[in-house]
Amino acid sequence: MSSLFQNVKNVFSTGPDPNDPAVKLAKEVDGMELKKQALVSAVQNEIQAARQQINGILLHIGGDVYNAHKSGSAVEDKLAGQFDEIKALEDLIAEKNTKIEDISARYDDEIAILRTSLGTYTATSQPDAAPAPAPAPASGGGAFCEKCGKPFTPGENAFCVGCGQKLQ
Repeated sequence: MSSLFQNVKNVFSTGPDPNDPAVKLAKEVDGMELKKQALVSAVQNEIQAARQQINGILLHIGGDVYNAHKSGSAVEDKLAGQFDEIKALEDLIAEKNTKIEDISARYDDEIAILRTSLGTYTATSQPDAAPAPAPAPASGGGAFCEKCGKPFTPGENAFCVGCGQKLQ
């Protein structure tokens, strides 16, 4: 157990080697995932704003219908314009949802390519020694990097995607 704490201490005191290609690729993957999430969040905010506009219009429609009922006047012409505005906003929301799907697909493809490159790098960088699978933790899940604690699947990569540490 003390070696685990020593490894954690080493990560915080020395950190991963920033020149290690595996570390660079892992950071690029993390960067792509963050950029994807930022873009998706921005589009989700636009969708939320459109939904709020729709709710505001619906409130006005309700008020207009009630006031027309009280006064005995017709509101069909005014409602038609508001219905058109709601339809335009619903179309905008559908476009934004498609944009989210496109962003996710594009970034997921790029991230997969980077992860494949990381796996290829780690598999070819150690031609003489295949990494031995690390023991699974008591929880029954995958193994964890001894240096940074990031979970990994034994035998999948030769180096940790979190810190670049050679995996045992």
